Amino acid sequence: MKHFYALVLFLLICKVSSFAQIGTDSAYLNLKRIKVYSGNFAIQPINSEILYKIDEAVVSKYEFDKLTSSWQTLDTCCPCIVTFYDKNEILIREQVLCRGYEVGYVKDFYPNGKLKMTGQYMENHTGNWNYLVETGRCCVHDGIWVYYNPNGDTTYTEVWEKGKYIGQFPEQPKTEILSTWLTLDNKNPFNEIIKFEDVNKLNVEMTFKNSHRDSLQISIIFVVISSDGKHYQFPYTLEEFKKINLQQILSGLNISPAEYHVDEFAIDVYPGDIPTRYIIEICNNGKVIASEEIFPIP
Repeated sequence: MKHFYALVLFLLICKVSSFAQIGTDSAYLNLKRIKVYSGNFAIQPINSEILYKIDEAVVSKYEFDKLTSSWQTLDTCCPCIVTFYDKNEILIREQVLCRGYEVGYVKDFYPNGKLKMTGQYMENHTGNWNYLVETGRCCVHDGIWVYYNPNGDTTYTEVWEKGKYIGQFPEQPKTEILSTWLTLDNKNPFNEIIKFEDVNKLNVEMTFKNSHRDSLQISIIFVVISSDGKHYQFPYTLEEFKKINLQQILSGLNISPAEYHVDEFAIDVYPGDIPTRYIIEICNNGKVIASEEIFPIP
């Protein structure tokens, strides 16, 4: 069986590698390199004081501004090689981006400097760097993705071709989720706009990278963000979520439902005078793996 997997992986690598070598583009040669700091940045007002935090640690406003200002260069960088560092100047990631969108290789690193992962997003050889998302010329997995342990040894490999997931070799024993989304009443894809009484009809759908389901325990955190910025979290199992009552939740929080003016094309929703926000966080074993903002209509 091992020989069979090795042969399949070799053939897939040859196929994807040959595709990746078709046509080189001068836009990808000698790319500009920029440095960006990565972390969980937050500004927290407490009474008359404002706390600046990076990864939950309080820092000075000078350090906060210094690290966050580096992100401004992403708006005009297209394409370029972006290196991400943490606040301790340790390299976390290196990748090719265009205004923040993935358009080339990506490498993740362990704190010891060894490779954690190498991968590839489909490159754009059209010479047109406008409307990347709309035309599907960014953020598309492609080629061979290799994962390593902290010692630098390869643990497993994934194969993609133009956004299509081909397989994982060897298959990992832990459940790995490929994609997660919401459907309404088990049949229709959900597109943000929903009636109050239909929130409990939302269902979680997902696809997987392998056949293992041993470490799968899906739950939901329903988040309400009031107009004054307060966050309220309501955890549910999937069964409990079927009984959620949004009107009751808002009444308990003394929050009036926001009025929405829905565009006739049902694409854009504009909040009224009370901009209450509603977010559904999908969790596996207590860890958030996907989130979706919804716009309930009373």
